[in-house]
Amino acid sequence: MATIEQQDIWIKGNEGAPCEGVFSSTAYDRHDRLARAAKAWGISWALSALSLITFIPIVHVLAAVGFFIAGPVTAYSRYRTLSTANNATGTCPTCQQAITIAVQAADKLPLWTYCPSCSAPIHLFSKSREV
Repeated sequence: MATIEQQDIWIKGNEGAPCEGVFSSTAYDRHDRLARAAKAWGISWALSALSLITFIPIVHVLAAVGFFIAGPVTAYSRYRTLSTANNATGTCPTCQQAITIAVQAADKLPLWTYCPSCSAPIHLFSKSREV
């Protein structure tokens, strides 16, 4: 079963003391990873089959072959993904506003980004690391 994991982090700006925050991610067990991989493979091959009925020859050939090859490639990628990042929340050390930072699914700590409130550069890193 997929579980939401939360990790305590520091949010540090260019000036001032770092603030505390939480980095949230979703961890997948083996069953979830297999289900995600099977879904990606199935969708790709379904799109490959659908592209066979197009009447434009170049689209017919390229899309069918492309989706057919993309099926196992995306399935393998999804199976190897152990966790995906959700977001980070905390207080901006520059403007002292409560913030929620949207992150990409593949992002890992440490992470450099910008405050959504004041656009100041901030650095997110694990609390286990020295400040």
